[in-house]
Amino acid sequence: YYDNPPCHIGFQYARITVDAQMLPCCISPHATARLQQNQFLAAWLAGAMVAFRAKTETIADDRFHRNDVEWLFCQQCPHVAINRTYNRLAALEKD
Repeated sequence: YYDNPPCHIGFQYARITVDAQMLPCCISPHATARLQQNQFLAAWLAGAMVAFRAKTETIADDRFHRNDVEWLFCQQCPHVAINRTYNRLAALEKD
C-alpha cells in the first residue's frame, strides 16, 4: 500500500532523539534539524522539514523510494495505516 497514496507523515509526526535530532519519521535516516531549547516550532516549519514533506507527497507519482538508496526505508513504512486514514479524510473533505 505504501506505493499508492502520498505520504503525509511529515505533517503528523516528528521523532526527537536523545541527542536533539529531529527526524520526520521513525525510520527515516534524514535528520531535518538539531533542536535547541524551545525551538521545535521553528524546526517544524523550517526548510528541511518542508522539503521532506514535499518529497514524500510525490511518492505515489515518482516512486523514488524504489530506486533511490537514500529513500529505501520507505519500503518498510510502519505508517501505512496513518497515511491511509489521512488520505481517506482528505478525499472526504474534497467532496
